[in-house]
Amino acid sequence: MPRRIPSARLVLASLLAGLALANGDEILVQDDFSGSGTSPLNGTAPDITQGAASWVADAEYAADGSATSGQASRRAYLTLGNLIDGNRGNPDAIYTLSATLGVSSGTGTAWEAIGFWNNDTPAENFGSNVSGSNTAEGTAWMLRRENAQIRVFRGVGLGGTLTESTASPNNVAGTLDFKVVLDLTDWNGTDNWGSVTYFAKLSSDSTYTEIAAGELDATNSTFRSVGIGGGTTGADFASFELSKSEAPTIPDPPAPRLANFSHDPSNGNSQVEILGKPNTRYQLVESEDLDFSRPDLPTVLLTGATAGTLEVSGDQVVTDATGRAQVSFRLATGKSRDFIRAEEVGIAGPKYYMPVAAADPVTLNYDVAVYGGTSAGVTAAIQAADMGKSVVLLSFNRHVGGLTSGGLTATDLGDQTSIGGLAHEFYTRIGVFKDFSPSAAEALYLTMLDEAGVTVLFRRCLESVAMQGNHIGSITMETGETIGADMFIDATYEGDLLGAANVSHHVGREPEATYGESFAGHWKFGDANMEDVYQFCRLPISPYVVAGDPGSGLLPEIMTDPAGTPGQGDHRVQAYNFRMHLSNAAGRVPFPQPAGYDPARYGLLARFLNEPGITWTLSPTRAPMTDGPVQMRNGDSNNAGSFSSDYAGGSNRWPDGTFDSAAFSTLPAPRRGLPVALHELYLLREDLFQEHLRYQQGYMYFLANDPQVPDELQDRVNAWGLRADEFVQTANWPHQLYIREGRRMVSDYVMTQANCESTVTVADSVGLGSYAMDSHICQRVVVEEDGVTTVRNEGFLIKAVPQPYPISYRSIVPTESECDNLLVPVCLSASHVAYGSIRMEPVFMILGQSAGTAAAIASDSGISVQAVDYADLEPQLLDDGQKL
Repeated sequence: MPRRIPSARLVLASLLAGLALANGDEILVQDDFSGSGTSPLNGTAPDITQGAASWVADAEYAADGSATSGQASRRAYLTLGNLIDGNRGNPDAIYTLSATLGVSSGTGTAWEAIGFWNNDTPAENFGSNVSGSNTAEGTAWMLRRENAQIRVFRGVGLGGTLTESTASPNNVAGTLDFKVVLDLTDWNGTDNWGSVTYFAKLSSDSTYTEIAAGELDATNSTFRSVGIGGGTTGADFASFELSKSEAPTIPDPPAPRLANFSHDPSNGNSQVEILGKPNTRYQLVESEDLDFSRPDLPTVLLTGATAGTLEVSGDQVVTDATGRAQVSFRLATGKSRDFIRAEEVGIAGPKYYMPVAAADPVTLNYDVAVYGGTSAGVTAAIQAADMGKSVVLLSFNRHVGGLTSGGLTATDLGDQTSIGGLAHEFYTRIGVFKDFSPSAAEALYLTMLDEAGVTVLFRRCLESVAMQGNHIGSITMETGETIGADMFIDATYEGDLLGAANVSHHVGREPEATYGESFAGHWKFGDANMEDVYQFCRLPISPYVVAGDPGSGLLPEIMTDPAGTPGQGDHRVQAYNFRMHLSNAAGRVPFPQPAGYDPARYGLLARFLNEPGITWTLSPTRAPMTDGPVQMRNGDSNNAGSFSSDYAGGSNRWPDGTFDSAAFSTLPAPRRGLPVALHELYLLREDLFQEHLRYQQGYMYFLANDPQVPDELQDRVNAWGLRADEFVQTANWPHQLYIREGRRMVSDYVMTQANCESTVTVADSVGLGSYAMDSHICQRVVVEEDGVTTVRNEGFLIKAVPQPYPISYRSIVPTESECDNLLVPVCLSASHVAYGSIRMEPVFMILGQSAGTAAAIASDSGISVQAVDYADLEPQLLDDGQKL
């Protein structure tokens, strides 16, 4: 059953003091009247008391909403009173105030209006309600008879302008039925007083249409009175009825409902709450044209054709576990909620690229612009704002926090004492350093951004960069917005802004000789590579479809390229995966079968699972013969085996869209620019994202269901599932792919293995790294070992650092001749080996804050980021709690 609006106990006002509302009463008030003259409801009816319905002289309104003449009108209304004083009504009931108004004959007129009053004397305000002068948002319908035929008019926002309803044909003789439904089932005695929903239908219709809804509360008097009124002349008629139902159901129409609608008719900015089924995806649709000139409204935008049904762009809105979801959008000036509805479309999985239709060009100017909603982007934006700068944070998707809110909550801390500043504040406020909730992390990030006054714009995809020599003049989003700023910060995992700004960078692994790194390049063995772990337990696993038969071809997920030689470099990128959040509790979500699932894809895993002598632990370990196959734990669950959730080879084209498989002993010159245009790169990444999704979901489904999986292991896997309370908007699957490495900038200082091992130390520290040098596999290849052709994983590296080490300020700024107003705290200048240690979420937060500090100083002084004096930067960092 759809979740109901939080509601209150209904009590009638003191005007109804004499009415007893006993449990089980089905009809509390009923009256029919017609004609003109003295109202029979003036205290004489046996089932109603003075004031519930009465005759009142009010102005009658013409079709355009203008008053024409004073007319007698009848109305029925309910007023919320004080529960303690009155102690009337049933808190577990739904009350319905119904009205039928119609035309019988003659040339007179009939009209009706419904609405909210802002005090306890609706009789004094009913007529003005039609004009909206006494309401937060005028809501009115009018039924007008012309020559014994009905015309229906609908209110369209403040000011009382009435337009003929497009949903109702002209010249329909008959009646118009209304219901005002008060839901009282969830009253909490304090701030929640109830909910009200208005319905209407022509007598020829089979069901009611919801036309308005709102919440009732003790402090907002706008909703304290609700009612229906009828004005009559001639032989027009009306009836009113108040009924009670004990069943906690919403009258026609069924969920989803739209509630708490707010609309500013001056600019079309609107917000509405969808009330429907828990964890269900909905799209908003409407029958009128929409204005798309404001794509900056958060959460979701209505886009599409200019006529007909319009779907919510990209990912539709999804209700939470209670069935509630907030949606912001823009309506053309003069449009109202009456044209909007929600339709259930089910739950879809995650997407990387969710384009937003371009609107009219607009330029927005800030002191500091941060591109990338990662953890580094958040702290950079907060820090610059805290230093008095106007700051915009541009998130590629509809989230902030990157991996910290996207699944990686088993935090790779290194030395916890090296974490200071905003990073330490974040972990302190969330309460733990490890194993927090991703959704709680995002909520905290949003709170911190709001506290700092940062403007956050979601679903902003970079389209182009306007360079003025070595200076970024502005950047343009695919939405049509151009962002001007003194300083820019690239906080993306991929380094898209630095690439578009023509800044030097590398993708892949340097050869050993480039920086004299003993861990660089291919095939490094020993304790740094845990050579007996993630290597199929050193078993002679045949790589061929038919074991031992090269003519049968390689099994899936094994690369055909040569394995390379120790010390060579290449353009391969360490493997990505999703950091699933698992649970073994009741209510867990079974591992889904992805579209296009093919169990043959996991043939190498099946062969490995059935090798003799392996004891499966479902966790990583250095012990021989215990290798995965995957980490399964409550919360963040990572890759943990030779054939596990890491998708080997799937990441090579992610950073810039290109890949050359050749190995090399001399590092090529740094790349500059964009070999693939950004829009085409986003489309490619979306394909790669979905391929990662198919691989990992198929992997988990295979373990849980395939008969090739040993029974004991399959039973243990099926004891787990996806957490039902995380990632509810993406079918409980993480919305963020773990981009372990993208572009790496090449600037005046490159962080290397020597820095991580503290054999070289810098004097311009902007934060400390302390986690091990860590790389996941880069390729799965055929090798010959002990005279046997087998399969092995190449590229794995894990080597602890001896102590926390400083990261140079020069490594987060480009060479000045290339760009003088850009800082890069994520894709900083570092070798593949050093980046394996630096690439941890706490360090990104630290470097993001330092980048925000430097950006503010440079903006204040009107200087380049390279000209920021460390003597000015260091004291500010220390004052803000950074550990240097």
